[in-house]
Amino acid sequence: MLSSLLSYAKPLQLDLSSVNMNQVVQDVREAVSAELKSDSCRLMFVNDLGDKPFVADAEQLRMALTNLVLNAAQASPPESEIVLNAKVDDAHIGNIEISVSDRGRGVPNDLKDKIFKPFFTTRKIGTGLGLANVKKIIELHGGEIEVRSDEGKGAVFTIVLPMEGIES
Repeated sequence: MLSSLLSYAKPLQLDLSSVNMNQVVQDVREAVSAELKSDSCRLMFVNDLGDKPFVADAEQLRMALTNLVLNAAQASPPESEIVLNAKVDDAHIGNIEISVSDRGRGVPNDLKDKIFKPFFTTRKIGTGLGLANVKKIIELHGGEIEVRSDEGKGAVFTIVLPMEGIES
C-alpha cells in the first residue's frame, strides 16, 4: 500500500526512447505470469504495429500495461482470455492505440467516471491507486485512456499515445 501511495505521489520523469511493442509485451508477460497462472487466464497479444517503433518511456508503459492486465485477470472468470492489442490509431494520424480487454464482470456505468480517481476502489483489498497511476503515466506521455464496458460482458481499456512522443 505504501509503495502504491509513494508511486502515485512521486513526480514522474519520463525517460523517452524508441520502444518496440513486442519487447514491452514480453516484459509485461514476465511480470504477470504468476498471477495469470493462478487465475487460469491467458494473455493474447495482437500486434498490428509489427516492429514499428514509437517514442515512450518503456518502463512506465510496462508498469501501466501490467496494472491493466492484472486488473483484467482479477476481474475475469477462470480460463479466460485477456487480449492486449496494439495498432496504429486510424482515427488519429500519428498515434498508436493499445487496448486491454477482458470478459469479466465489466465496469458499471455509474463507476466509469470514478475508477481513475485516486483512492477509489471496489475491492476489499487495494489502495485505489492502480488506475490513477495508469492515467498519470499515460497523460504524462501526452496520451489518453478510456474505458468501454457493458456490465457483465467485460471491459476494454484503450490507451492512445502519440507515436513521436510528447508534443512540445
